[in-house]
Amino acid sequence: MIKVGKSTLAAVVALVLFATGCEGPFKKKKPAPPPSIPPTIEKPKVDLPQPQPTPPPPPKPEATIQPTPQPKPQPKRKPTKKVVPPPAPEETTPQPKPATPDASINAPMTNQQADRQRQQTSSLIGSAEGNLSNIHRALNVDEQNMVAQIRSYIAQSRKAMTDGDLERAYNLANKANLLSSELMKE
Repeated sequence: MIKVGKSTLAAVVALVLFATGCEGPFKKKKPAPPPSIPPTIEKPKVDLPQPQPTPPPPPKPEATIQPTPQPKPQPKRKPTKKVVPPPAPEETTPQPKPATPDASINAPMTNQQADRQRQQTSSLIGSAEGNLSNIHRALNVDEQNMVAQIRSYIAQSRKAMTDGDLERAYNLANKANLLSSELMKE
């Protein structure tokens, strides 16, 4: 058996009483009263007047929308370039020019090649003009602009031929011919 002092025993009893709510281990708990139900009160029915539908608002006169004029864009300023003088040439030994791998790129044409180029250019110009003369339908704005571009290419090609720029003349005549062929298809 364990010996317990009176003070320890009193502390344990107090703790038990306190934990049970001071009711003690032998007291009976009272039953809780049944919940009360509030009495129902009937309210008299009141007839409320029904709301009348509101008439639609009067039609507003339609405002004509005026497009606001757009400000014209200001032309972009080109930055001015500062002129920097080239550095003073230093005394060095002249370097030989490097050999180009394909010297025929910038080589001048022979007379036979130039004659063939002129003939092809003239043929392309004639073909483009023939295509334009064979159009017998009304042209829309885009097609009319295309005809103007073709005529411009033809004129530039002729001028390049008289200036001796046969390559440029051929390229312009080729463009004119291609555009006129496309216009014929449409």
